Amino acid sequence: MANLTTVEINRLLDLSLGTGGASGSYMAAFTTAPNIPLSTGGVEVSGNAYARQQVNFAAASGGSKIPAADVLFPEATGSWGTVVVGVGIYDSLTSGGTNVLKWYATLTTPGDPNTPLPKLISAYDRLVIKSADASFSMS
Repeated sequence: MANLTTVEINRLLDLSLGTGGASGSYMAAFTTAPNIPLSTGGVEVSGNAYARQQVNFAAASGGSKIPAADVLFPEATGSWGTVVVGVGIYDSLTSGGTNVLKWYATLTTPGDPNTPLPKLISAYDRLVIKSADASFSMS
């Protein structure tokens, strides 16, 4: 079986997620996970000041890629539902347009990618995805 080189993995990650400003990648929060790999289903948070957030990425290195800065969602004006279980990367800011879900990740305990860590967002809470904890890679 053939394997991709790290150089090619870096190139594909940069192509998928962009590099630098105005990347065309937008992070969304989910209360129900989408069906991966079909990119269907899932329930995105809505209402109470929720909005997808543009994510700018540093260039891929060593076969992985991280956001250039922490991703800060707006302060909730009310509950965002049961719990936020994961985040996804779309190619558009809103559900109009192409609206392709390109990546999805379950929220997990920092340092332990096997332990889910859903997050309850109530009024005045803010969902923050730390750049260092948001690594994208291909396997």
